[in-house]
Formats: sequence, structure tokens, C-alpha cells
Amino acid sequence: MCLSKSSFHCNRVIKIWRHGKTLDFIVAGQQIETPSGLKAGASSTNYFRSPMFRQRPFDPSNVSCSPDEVVLCGDLNQSMYCHLVCALVQAPEIVKVHATFASTVVSAIRMLQSSLHDICEDIRQGRLNDRITDPEARKAVEKLLKPDPDLASMIERECPKNDWAGVISRIWPNTMYVAGVVSGSMKQYVPILKYFAGDVPLISFGYSASECSIAGLNVELDCAPEKVVYMIWPETAYYEFIPVADALHDADLTNDNTGDILQSVDLADLELDKKYEIVVTNVSGRFL
Repeated sequence: MCLSKSSFHCNRVIKIWRHGKTLDFIVAGQQIETPSGLKAGASSTNYFRSPMFRQRPFDPSNVSCSPDEVVLCGDLNQSMYCHLVCALVQAPEIVKVHATFASTVVSAIRMLQSSLHDICEDIRQGRLNDRITDPEARKAVEKLLKPDPDLASMIERECPKNDWAGVISRIWPNTMYVAGVVSGSMKQYVPILKYFAGDVPLISFGYSASECSIAGLNVELDCAPEKVVYMIWPETAYYEFIPVADALHDADLTNDNTGDILQSVDLADLELDKKYEIVVTNVSGRFL
């Protein structure tokens, strides 16, 4: 619900609205089985592998251009390749490009660069090549494919070997924005993502983590990616804060002089211009 509200706010900020589909670079990933028989994986993996994903209600504001079988494909490279093919054959309908992290969008465009010939041949012939071996993903994607030499030639023209500036805006011309986490370790990908995006805005809705789902929301969606600041979202975990001046005394959160546990403060008691170490307790009781 929070992300949907941010999406509506985003459309107000950039003053445009287009109905269409989302190029969503999401992959289910693999679950492992613990010795006790429980399934374990990232929070996104557990969601995509659950009935909640396959039986989710239809959301007209967030229609993916890729069938579920592409998301559930067990091979990351095959899944990413299929996402690109699906998005290219539906190029005029794409209005949003999204991935959890900026690095994923960059990796996808890098795959487009390295696989351009194969992708264009698939579109030209109307069938996937032999690199796609996942039967469910292959069957689902080929339902969208038909021989289209003109589209293949257009993609080749818009993706010349040495000029990929603004490629997202060129091959998906109706794109409103590119969304994903662009802060922290993702900052290093912002320059190349800007290069690929051209004049398409980069938006960071929020900050997600496997341990507590949405950790923070960006309330200034029109700010530059380098200046994104997240507002802590207090409903997904319990947050405590230890003043840095105290925390530096001892890494195990005890005071060297007294042996007492350092006192944390709640979110409502934070003071401006002070630095804190953050302590997170998620809904499962994990202390982070």
C-alpha cells in the first residue's frame, strides 16, 4: 500500500500519467530447505514462491510486461533475457522500469548489450533461441512472440555498438521513470544508470531489506538520486538508537566503566545534529 501511494505521488511530481505496463526486473530466486524441513530464502523469494504471488489480485496500476513464469524461472540469466524480450516486443506499452536495486537495471542493460544480436534474431524469427531451456518460461514468452523483422531492425538502429546514451528512453519511449534503490552501495551505479536512462527521471521509492521488508520511504521523490534521504517506516520493525558517542566506548553495547548496557532511545526521542547507531528488531524477533 505504501509503494502504491508513493507511485501516485511520483506521478504528481513528474506531472505526467500514462496507462501501460511495467518492465519489472524481478526474479524469484531459489529457496533452500533447512534440516528441519522449512523453506528458507530472501523475503522476495519467499513471496514469489508462495501462493500470494500467483494468486494476487489484479492491480491495473502495476501490470508487468512479463508473465509470472519468467519471474519464477530458476535461472537468473534466462529470466533476465526473457524480461528483455518481453519488454521489447511490448515497447510502446512500457511506462515504468523497476528493479529493487539500481545495479539490477544496469546489469539488465549490460545483458542487452551483450545479447543484442540473439534478442533481435529471436524477435525477427518469432521464437526464442536454444539458450532458454526453462520450459515454462519459454512457453510463456513465445506466446508473446511473432515474427517482426521491422521491430528487430528498429532495435538494432537504436542500440548501435558504441552509443548507448539514453537507450532506455529510445527503445521504451513512453517510460515515465526508472525506479530502484539508488543510495548506499547502489550510489556507484547512479552515473551509468543516468547515462542509460537519458532524460528519464530516476526515482527511489524506498529502502528495502530482507530482514524487515520496507525500512524507509523517500518523501522527496523529485530529489536528485545522490541526495535521497529515507524516512524510517516504523511498522515493519522496532527501531532503537544508540548515540554514537556512547556506542564507540564498546562494540558489545556495554559501558567499559560500569558494565551497564548502553541506553538506547526511541525514534520519537532522537535529537537533531546527533549521530546514532541503529538497532533493529524485526517482527520475527531477530536482533540486528
